[in-house]
Amino acid sequence: MPWHRTWKLACSRPTPPGTRGTVKGTLAHLAHVEYLYLTMIEGKPRGSVESHEDYEAHDLAWMRRHLQEIGEGFVRAIESATPDVLARRLDIAVKSPVTARDGLVQVLTHSSQHRAQVLLWLSAQGVPTPDLDYVLMLGEQRGGS
Repeated sequence: MPWHRTWKLACSRPTPPGTRGTVKGTLAHLAHVEYLYLTMIEGKPRGSVESHEDYEAHDLAWMRRHLQEIGEGFVRAIESATPDVLARRLDIAVKSPVTARDGLVQVLTHSSQHRAQVLLWLSAQGVPTPDLDYVLMLGEQRGGS
């Protein structure tokens, strides 16, 4: 069976505790949280982000494109960040203040946690998974081996 069909089949199976029920559900959660933080870091209201249920309704192709766009948005946000922007408080419902700087750290750790869970689970199901070493990915993007 081709890897993409195996991957799509695995996306609908229940996943372990700590994830969001399925691989697709976990990816929808991941994308929703990342986009929510990006939106607030950019100074837009959190209410402008569609609901988690709407995210789950999208297909995997949309999710892939959207996660790519979110990543590009974070690169722009980091490259243009000023101390004032990074110190701005975000509209997060927690007891202690969360700044844009904190939001960037949250996105990195939250994303790493769920991506690792998904890749570990897919690998345990026999689905080939990519190497996510950043330096290796840079080499591939820049035409190296």
